[in-house]
Amino acid sequence: MPSTKFGFRWNYDQIRPSLKDGPQKGKAYLARITTYHARRSEELARVQARWRDRTGNARSGLAAQANNRSASNWHFEFTLYHQVTYGIWLEIRWGGKWGIIRPTLKQIAPEYWSDATEVLDRMFKGGML
Repeated sequence: MPSTKFGFRWNYDQIRPSLKDGPQKGKAYLARITTYHARRSEELARVQARWRDRTGNARSGLAAQANNRSASNWHFEFTLYHQVTYGIWLEIRWGGKWGIIRPTLKQIAPEYWSDATEVLDRMFKGGML
């Protein structure tokens, strides 16, 4: 069965020039930001889903999970996904017209990058992301 999980991630190679082996505090802040935006994406997806949910299972089954276990390697990610077996059809049926995961991540991504960049700018003045 195809996956209904979509998300984005950072890795060390992408942000190394700005970090210059930065302090643990920076990692903790980025982990908090990632967790916050994972929760926010879950809330937004549940509120903004345009399909009619007859049982409430699909809407309450939208979930997001932050994976900050690899924060020691400057790796942060979160995933927004369906927990119901038919979630894939809510995303792809009618050419994706009623999908909620991608639109939510498109909305959240600029906010996430802005918050993360602000933290990095404050910690690493003059660094570029």
